[in-house]
Amino acid sequence: EAGDPLDIDRACFEPDSYVQKLLKDCSLNELFRHEEAKKKEIQELDSNMQYLVYENHSKFIKASETIREMKDDFQRLEDDMNRLTSCMGDISQSSASINEVLADRKKQISQLCGVHHLLKKLQFLFELPARLKKCIEMGFHGQAVHTYTKAHHVLEQFKHMSSFLNIQRECVSIVCELKSILRKKLDDEESTTADIAETVDLLLELKEPPNHLCQQFLANARQNLEKDLDTAQKLQQEEESQDVMKFVGQLCTGFLANLSLVIQSCYDMFIARTDGKEPGMAEEAQQVLTDFVQSVMSDCLQAVEKRLKKETIQLDSAMLVRALDKITGKLQVIDQLLPSAGISRLGQEHSTASHKIPHSVSEAKFH
Repeated sequence: EAGDPLDIDRACFEPDSYVQKLLKDCSLNELFRHEEAKKKEIQELDSNMQYLVYENHSKFIKASETIREMKDDFQRLEDDMNRLTSCMGDISQSSASINEVLADRKKQISQLCGVHHLLKKLQFLFELPARLKKCIEMGFHGQAVHTYTKAHHVLEQFKHMSSFLNIQRECVSIVCELKSILRKKLDDEESTTADIAETVDLLLELKEPPNHLCQQFLANARQNLEKDLDTAQKLQQEEESQDVMKFVGQLCTGFLANLSLVIQSCYDMFIARTDGKEPGMAEEAQQVLTDFVQSVMSDCLQAVEKRLKKETIQLDSAMLVRALDKITGKLQVIDQLLPSAGISRLGQEHSTASHKIPHSVSEAKFH
């Protein structure tokens, strides 16, 4: 109970009443035992109190020492910060003095850097003829073209000076030789369609007339495409038993694949190109390319028509449909590359012109 006067742990505890109750309720032996228990409790409480006092005193001493050390540390830190501030001020003054002293030298160094830059450019220009010759000797025609075009405007800008004029004349002579080599490469029968496209691109960088290059590019491409078509036809003549799918496969991987490359290359170089292009050049190149594709595709479709007639004689309709399906896929690709050529319409006209190919099959395939 909160107000029990006999509870020794309560603030309202009454010792006299507690003793009277013990005398009344307990025997002598019980009183002795109770006295011994209370003595032990008193000793334990004294011991605990001494330990707590000692522990708290130790903590207090340690806390005091820590506070004193922190105070000393903060004092040293404050002194260091003051010295640092003073040093920073000295450094700022020294830096200002150095900048003031070196201001003229800084300007001179900047001028020297500009001169060094200029000397490197001059060295490049003076070494340009030798560089171009070296590239041509090693067959690095693309690198030679890029090197010359990078320096061409500088030579033009300073050609009024005799030294630069001599360099320009020498470079022009070397570039004329390079153009001759590239033109021979265009006419080389061993050059592939990709080689021809790369060569034309280099000649365009050298400011060769685009319309002439376009015609020459397509003329050389025609020779290569005619070779592809002849190869497919000769295979048929050498192997009469060869099925139509092998003929069509040879045609697709050779003639039609290279024709797609020619169309894309011609479009990139002469139609879509924007740098240095003359007005109306794109429309003229588009028409020339369209006429070219229609012409070579007419020859190709005549060869296909001739081969498919043999298949209809053998009445192998399944093989015929497969061949038409494969060719149609390639024709659709070419038609997407150059819609103005009307390849699908041209294919339909050649297909339906053959009396031995069923009209319903050809119309279904070339529409």
